[in-house]
Amino acid sequence: MTKGKSSPGQLILLVSDWVNWVVIRVLGVMVAALLVITLYEVFFRYVLRNPLPWPVPVSRILLIWIALLGISVALKAGEHVAVEGAVLILPPRYQKLIMFLDYLIIGIWLAVIIWQGWLATTHATQLMVITRALRIQFKWRLAAVPLSGILQFIHLLAGPAIIHKAVEGEEKEGQK
Repeated sequence: MTKGKSSPGQLILLVSDWVNWVVIRVLGVMVAALLVITLYEVFFRYVLRNPLPWPVPVSRILLIWIALLGISVALKAGEHVAVEGAVLILPPRYQKLIMFLDYLIIGIWLAVIIWQGWLATTHATQLMVITRALRIQFKWRLAAVPLSGILQFIHLLAGPAIIHKAVEGEEKEGQK
C-alpha cells in the first residue's frame, strides 16, 4: 500500500482505536470518581453518622455509564461471551459465514438499541431531584444507552479490520 493512502477499513479501524482510547480514559476518570464518592459516602454514613443524600444516586448514574461504556471496550477487545469452540471446528468458509451472521445480528441489535435509546432519551422529561441543589434530568441517565450503542457500532464496523489485524498478529507470533 502506498504511503498517504488508506482504505476505508483502515480509516474505520483508526477511528475505532481512537474512540476506544478516549473511552478507556473516560472510564478511568469515572471509576476514580465512583471510588471517591463511595468512600466519601461511607465516611459520612458510618464514621460521622450523617449520611448525605447525593452520593448514592450519583454513584448509580456513574455505575450505569461505566457499565454501558465498558461494553464498547469489551466488544473492541473481543471479550464478549462467545462459543468459539463450536465455530472453530467448522471449515473456514462456514466460520466466515457464522462471523458475518454474528456481525449482522449484532448490527441489527445495535440499531434497535441506538434508536430506542435515542427515543427514550429525547422524550424523557422527568427530573431527578437528588437534593435541592442537585437536580439532574433523567435523560442524562438514559443517554448512556444510545451512546454506548453508537460506540459499539463503530467497533462493529471496524470488526473485519480488527479480525484481520489479530490474524496477522497470530501469524507473526507463529513465525517466531
